[in-house]
Amino acid sequence: MNRKRASILVDASNSGGGSNILAQYLNDKLVEFGHSCFFVVPKQFTKELNRSYQINSFGPFDPRRQAAIEKLATQYKPDSILSFGNIPLRKRFPNCRHLTFFHNAYLLPGLAPKAIPLRVRLRILAIQLSIKFLKVNTDTWIVQTNFVKGRLAKWLRLEDGKVVVAPFFRPPQFSIDAQNINHKLDLFYPSNFSYHKNHCNLIRAISWCQDHNQRFTLGLTLGEVADPSFQSALNSAISNGADIRLLGTISHDQVFSVMRESKAVVFPSVLETLGLGLVEAATLKKPVVASNTNWIDEIVSTDYKFDPSSPESIGRTIIRCLSEEEQKPAIRRIEDKIDVVCDLLSGYAC
Repeated sequence: MNRKRASILVDASNSGGGSNILAQYLNDKLVEFGHSCFFVVPKQFTKELNRSYQINSFGPFDPRRQAAIEKLATQYKPDSILSFGNIPLRKRFPNCRHLTFFHNAYLLPGLAPKAIPLRVRLRILAIQLSIKFLKVNTDTWIVQTNFVKGRLAKWLRLEDGKVVVAPFFRPPQFSIDAQNINHKLDLFYPSNFSYHKNHCNLIRAISWCQDHNQRFTLGLTLGEVADPSFQSALNSAISNGADIRLLGTISHDQVFSVMRESKAVVFPSVLETLGLGLVEAATLKKPVVASNTNWIDEIVSTDYKFDPSSPESIGRTIIRCLSEEEQKPAIRRIEDKIDVVCDLLSGYAC
């Protein structure tokens, strides 16, 4: 297929965690298709991109961030601008398509966890107001699931065709041979810390298993977490004899390696837009122990589901999964649609 070659500016200045991985993958594919792309990324962005401009990690409301984007847009004169961080740009540019990648479901009204601190709730409210006010500056919204599409379209009263479901994720870079793996962890949870990620209940579940004479090794991609509830749950579990290992921030390739060598992947999150770890675990044909929520069935199919609000339910499901002689691998239900994203940015799909 011959695609139109386009110049594309991507504002990924507020990316982090899984969105960094997606930004890298998008960059690689745009270059592969012959597009001229330019990424604006935070200074702590560690991956090498084809062409990028690093700025300080300004907040979404900082005028310096918008000024940097305006300067580059004026200089670069792109055919398309993609806002990679949920919030549309504060102004439109002439002769240019404007797209927004919405990938934080907890920004949708009514979906943020109830236990989050007031300061976080107020920040979410401010972002929601900004999205509603600036929605006129986006021609097309890109989301990763139909669950998010329905919620976003209803909230912003978007017309049919304004929201496109196009999940994208980089496949594992190595061949999969599930028969020749030396498991080093019983359970692996690849996720940064956020309240909707539900780390505390997972740790309490591991402690519950310990109380019932079931000892499992849990690996978390976390370092120091300055959250009192997390520290309390972690200290209590460790004092109870639980084997919980904080692996720190590891590379995406290292995540694949640890995941491949683990017996199962656990995903207690109460809300996700996609759940990159879920997709990757299913791609690697790993058993997945996950929350029984209405968004997860669109992403993967698994026999091991629990109530994410109950450490006992999490613990019982972990025990059931790891005690089976032949664990059932999760089945991935979505496909990589990076081609659709690239076509939207180039104008091919318009």
